[in-house]
Amino acid sequence: MTSQRSIKAVNLLDIALNELKDSGPFADETSQQLKNSEIDKKLIARAWQHLEKDGLAYTEKKQDSPNHFTNRIYITLEGILAIEACPSIYKGRPYKWKEVKANLATTWKVASLIAVIINALIIIIFTYLTYIKPT
Repeated sequence: MTSQRSIKAVNLLDIALNELKDSGPFADETSQQLKNSEIDKKLIARAWQHLEKDGLAYTEKKQDSPNHFTNRIYITLEGILAIEACPSIYKGRPYKWKEVKANLATTWKVASLIAVIINALIIIIFTYLTYIKPT
């Protein structure tokens, strides 16, 4: 894994979602993968909150003992579908795929705008050349 300073938010969200899919329910305090990970527990907890806000995960409070409750987080069906709906090059990284799609859409808008401008200039030039009288 990469150090937490160089990890992008998109990659962190994908890591958190894939950990949920691969390992089932997680508790913030007891996650074994978090103990072995270089990623800070607070960052993963925030990523889980973001996943919950996006509808890809949900939390439940579970009572471990009479006075101790643990928040467990689970992946939803939408989360599993988001992971599986990615193209093969972005397999298991729905947030990265979403970012790439947004970049491609922006690039396409710019390219189509440039094409329209060039087309308009060509039409104006041909129109001008058509109506000029030869001298």
